[in-house]
Amino acid sequence: MAKAGGFGGRPTPGATGRQRPTRSVDALVHAAIAAHRRGDTAAAEAGYRAALQATNRHPTLLSNLGALLKADGRREEAMALYGEAIRKQPGFSNVRVNLANLLRDRGALDQAREVLEQGLEHDPAHLESLHLLALLLLELKNRTTALAMVERALTVDPSHIPSLLVLTSVRLAEDDLDAAQGLLDTVMQRDPSQAKAHLLRSELQRSRGDLVAAKESVERGRNLMPEDDPEREIWRFNRAVLDLFAGDWTPSTWRDYETRWLAPQMISHQRHQHLPRWQGQVDQHPLAGSLLIWREQGIGEEILFLSLVRDLIAQGQPLVLEVSARLQRLVQRSFPGVPVISQGDSLAGLDITAALPLGSLGLHSGFDQASWLRRRSPFLRPGAESDLARVRACLPHPTHTSRVGFCWRSVGSIYAGPKSIPLASFEPLTGQADTQWISLQHGALEPGEAEGLERLGIHRPDADFFHDLEALAAWIASCDLVITISTATAHLACALGKPTWMLLPAPQSFFWWWGNEGTHTPWYPSARLFRQPSPGDWDGVITQVHQALGSSIPSADS
Repeated sequence: MAKAGGFGGRPTPGATGRQRPTRSVDALVHAAIAAHRRGDTAAAEAGYRAALQATNRHPTLLSNLGALLKADGRREEAMALYGEAIRKQPGFSNVRVNLANLLRDRGALDQAREVLEQGLEHDPAHLESLHLLALLLLELKNRTTALAMVERALTVDPSHIPSLLVLTSVRLAEDDLDAAQGLLDTVMQRDPSQAKAHLLRSELQRSRGDLVAAKESVERGRNLMPEDDPEREIWRFNRAVLDLFAGDWTPSTWRDYETRWLAPQMISHQRHQHLPRWQGQVDQHPLAGSLLIWREQGIGEEILFLSLVRDLIAQGQPLVLEVSARLQRLVQRSFPGVPVISQGDSLAGLDITAALPLGSLGLHSGFDQASWLRRRSPFLRPGAESDLARVRACLPHPTHTSRVGFCWRSVGSIYAGPKSIPLASFEPLTGQADTQWISLQHGALEPGEAEGLERLGIHRPDADFFHDLEALAAWIASCDLVITISTATAHLACALGKPTWMLLPAPQSFFWWWGNEGTHTPWYPSARLFRQPSPGDWDGVITQVHQALGSSIPSADS
């Protein structure tokens, strides 16, 4: 049986109970496989189709032809063939893995999961299915069930390296570095040539703040891959992230960053493929129409890269911005004269002649860190003064001299745990004289947090800060200072130019824009970074913040 991109041997009777193919059909099959091996796609396809007709569409031949068409870029046809093979032979687990991978590539994660779950009913111990299902569940943010699939796979085969590596990646995301190190040691002892293990070792080294060793591990793993392996190029993205962590924003780093699009989880984010990809150089290659800049990542990254849009506006390039619907009104107000649409809106009538993903703007920025410090002024605008007045009217103590907004917990991210802080940890800060503390937390409160806010005297606005970013921006604007962990709230506060104190793990290994050291980032001049003195030491961070607050906080009205 052929996996995606490969080929199989001669077909054998499947669950359909059909008779063994005749010798003449055997000759067709062998000829097709031989053509497949030597890369003669046309001859292989013709041979497989002839054999399929002669065998009443044997499942293994359907799979082989599907693999051939998938490798040729004909993914929809391949999916149809895989689906037909599964209908004829429901327990054909390897074909289910191939189909699930294609569905995953197009972003149909729930469909891919269903394909694998149905297959596991026929073959509960199929390791590839268990492994891929675990990856899908992680992407669907269902970590508990994903880990259950990993445990099932390791019960079948305790030395199953792909499952051990999935477990390693989860432990890294949980910031359990010792557990991740132990798993990696086990994998390396069994197979030191595992390229993926070197990549995860790089993440572990980055998490411990050793960027030099992390980059060496990336290169070592990349060199273990065959020169013609298309996944080898994806490793350039991992190298780019390390360079960005180190503050290296040269053109070569941004070119490496572009290889993010080769990763399977990013393929489904590709859109607007009917438009030419913009190559930059406004003065040398002006567009006849507008350039569409389209969103590709989460709200935080979206805000981060919007900081580069004004450079294109200054060059005179007509733009259309596509943003999250939650950001649309904020961005419209902040970039007057630029059409702003939300993802999924029609492009009709906008005279767009080229497109560029928002995260690719770094390729066309071309300025050094010193210029970033000079030019990164606030780029998002809160609502009108009347909106801010309504916010202030909701404050329980409107006469307090100072107002501090804060956010302590991340939700919906695999990194949520390591970067979140228990609410009770903020108690030493909230006794600041004549200061009103305001919760900017988004999402539902966890058990005990409502009581904790009341006990600490923290005001909780009656607003849905997850869906209503206009309300969040207005409340941020009403504050003198925002103290927050790394969330979209942090990016929004910085983009509004609000003094923002970021509370970060040590080392900060998740988001390259905060770096791994230092108290400032060129991306946001109003940000001040407070890092744990040692891993897990949030009390040490709170002590630093308490000392920095001093005896007073300047008023927003002064």
